[in-house]
Amino acid sequence: MKHKHNRKIFILILSWSAVLLWMVFIFSLSSQAGDESNQMTTGISMKIENSIKVVVPEVSLDTISLNNIVRKNSHFLIYLFLGMLLSITMGGSGVYKKRSRVIALLICVLFATSDEIHQIFVPGRGPGILDVGIDCVGAITGIMIYAVVAKLLQKYSLFHKLFVNKGTVEEKTSVSDRTS
Repeated sequence: MKHKHNRKIFILILSWSAVLLWMVFIFSLSSQAGDESNQMTTGISMKIENSIKVVVPEVSLDTISLNNIVRKNSHFLIYLFLGMLLSITMGGSGVYKKRSRVIALLICVLFATSDEIHQIFVPGRGPGILDVGIDCVGAITGIMIYAVVAKLLQKYSLFHKLFVNKGTVEEKTSVSDRTS
């Protein structure tokens, strides 16, 4: 019994640590000066553009527009992952279903908002309400992906307990056919 309790505490500490480390990562990206941040995403955009040109050599891309797409998609994906991490952590903390999704989303919204406010103090950066919106859509997507996957795993687990551990589905059917 004590072993299970210690394991649960370990998993809880590990999952909250993952959430906090991801938030530190987001904060560190937001702490980059505007030029440094733009240089990083421009480098990513150029690699994407070069990869596209390998497949479609005649294509002409607007690097500035592509860079903007990369920047906005980064917001979405970073918060998608934060939403998933928070959903996992809420379950480990004993908060389930709708309540866990609401709390995870609330944490994401508050963190996204505080992150944009933080950018007021970073040279070459500024807050953007659109960025908060994109962050929230990413978080909602991550939370919903987790909810769907958890539900599928739960159904599989129930199926597994009912049928696989007690014989195959075919064996169950043939037994019920004989008794009818």
